[in-house]
Parts: sequence; structure tokens; C-alpha cells
Amino acid sequence: MEPRRLSAILSIDVVDYTQMMQADSARTVEMLQAVFEEIVAPAVKAHHGRVIKLMGDGALLEFRAAAGALQAAVQIQATLAQSRFASSGTTSIALRAGVHAGDVTRVGNELFGDALNIASRLQSAARPGEIWTSRLVCDLAGSSGTYSVRGEGLHSFKGVEKPIEVLSIRDASEARSLNPTAFRARQSIQYLKTKDGVSLAWAATGEGTPVVKAPSWIGHLDLDWQNPGVSPICTAIAQHHRLIRFDA
Repeated sequence: MEPRRLSAILSIDVVDYTQMMQADSARTVEMLQAVFEEIVAPAVKAHHGRVIKLMGDGALLEFRAAAGALQAAVQIQATLAQSRFASSGTTSIALRAGVHAGDVTRVGNELFGDALNIASRLQSAARPGEIWTSRLVCDLAGSSGTYSVRGEGLHSFKGVEKPIEVLSIRDASEARSLNPTAFRARQSIQYLKTKDGVSLAWAATGEGTPVVKAPSWIGHLDLDWQNPGVSPICTAIAQHHRLIRFDA
């Protein structure tokens, strides 16, 4: 048994792996192998990591530094989103990722420690295409990363004694691209009926904890994104939260 050491662990998982295998197992295996060779492996090497374990639906990766784990995760997700694997019909590939840091111990070829367990829990809780990390990892990494950070609140995980403050990580270039026009295009306008039969229009855009914005005296769910007095407020909120508005 080797002495304990501090490591940053990145856990990645393929979204809807079981369904993909049932639909077309041969193509799924071929694509996943290509994703690892063309996207995952180069990112791991570039940020001084190594593969701990490969599974059919994901991988566990170890890094010497928290910053390296976060940068590798951002590179993997950003590269995958722009690749041919993200737009391949029924077998398109999406990943979830989780990052945590802590003491680990090597026994033979196996690695043990809470860092692996918590990274896997974070990965399982993340939404498709997202990276979830603990506050500890961001504190260790500092502020030099090329990514933006959004709070996801405290989360309790099975087998973990205390709640963990969770942050989601986004490529900084993607965050900068989320301007009023982009949010306007992404928002979903829907309708509901109140108890007294009034039809009410409402819209949601952005991701994260929900924030409901009260309507202005005069407003329009679509045209507000072009209003210089309202658009900056809506954009600032939607950068970090799920912005919900309704038509007065």
C-alpha cells in the first residue's frame, strides 16, 4: 500500500448509455472509443492527468492539481460540443462530469478514497453537458482558469456524511457568447390558466436555481430582450440562474 496523497479526481459518464447500446451497440462502442481517443485522452495528457479506470459508460481520471482536473473537464466538454459526435442522430454523445479533490491511496492497481466516490456522485447529479465540482476544488484551483463558475447550492449525496457546496463550471467563451440575442432565442414561452380562468404567458431561459422576475409596468416577454432598460438585468440573471418571467 502506497502512502496517501492529495489528488483531484474527474469522473465522466455517458448520458443515456443503456438506451444507446440497445438502439445500436456496435455504433455506440465505435463512437465512444473515438471520443476517448480523439477528445478525452488528449485533454488528460495536456493537463498532466492519467486514466484510473475505463468503464463502458465512462471513466475515472486522476490529476496532480485541481486546476488541471477542471481545465481538462472544460476542454473535454467544449471539444465534444463542437465535434461530430454531438450531432450524430440517435447515437449522438453527451457527457456528465464531476470533480472532487481529497486524499487517495493506491493498493495494487486500484485507487481508493472519498475523492473518487464524491466525484462520481457529483457526475451523476450533473445535467447532460455539465461539469459539477465541489467548492474545495475551485478553492484549490484558484482564479486562473478559463471558465466561469455558477453556484448550485448545497447537496447531500448517498454515502457522504456532510452536504457539499456544489458549483457548475462553464467554458468562459461559451459564457461570453450568452448575450441577450442568445437568451431570447433560447427562451421557451408557454401558457397556463389561473384559477379564475385567465390565460397567462410565461417564459424561462438560462440554467441553475430559478429566479422569478416581476413584470415591469409595460413589458413584452420577447421584446424585453431589446429593451435597453430591461435587457441587461435579464441577461445578468440568466447568466447564472433559470430566469422566469410572466406577462402582466
